[in-house]
Amino acid sequence: MDACCRACSATEAAAVEAQLVLLLHQLCCVLAKDPSVLELFFHTSEDQGAANFLIFSLLIPFLHREGGVGQQARDALLLIMALSAENQHVAHHIAQNTYFCPVRPPGRRAGVFWPVTSHVVLRFCRETLLG
Repeated sequence: MDACCRACSATEAAAVEAQLVLLLHQLCCVLAKDPSVLELFFHTSEDQGAANFLIFSLLIPFLHREGGVGQQARDALLLIMALSAENQHVAHHIAQNTYFCPVRPPGRRAGVFWPVTSHVVLRFCRETLLG
C-alpha cells in the first residue's frame, strides 16, 4: 500500500510540474509578444535584496530535465534570453542576480541542450558582462 501511495504521489507531482512548466512557457510566449507587461513578473522586497524575476527562477530547476517538460522549460528560457537582448532590466537581472551560467552538467549527453544554446548563452554573457 505504501509503495502505491508513493507511486501515485510521484505521478501527481510530475503532472503538476508539467502543468507549471506549460503555464510558464505560455507566459514567456506572451512576454515575447508584448514585453510591456514584463514588470508584473519582477518581485522586489526590502529583505530579499535584488528584484527576482519569478518566471526565470521557476524555470531553472527544469532546465536539464529530459522529455517534454525539459524541452518546454528550455524553449521558455530561450524566449527570455531573446527578450533580454532587447530589455536591459532582464539582461541585468540574469547577469547580476542569478547563477545561470553556461556550464555543461557532468554526464549530460551532447545534443540534449548544450549545443543549441551554448552559443546563445555565451554570446549573452559576453555582451552583457563585457559591454
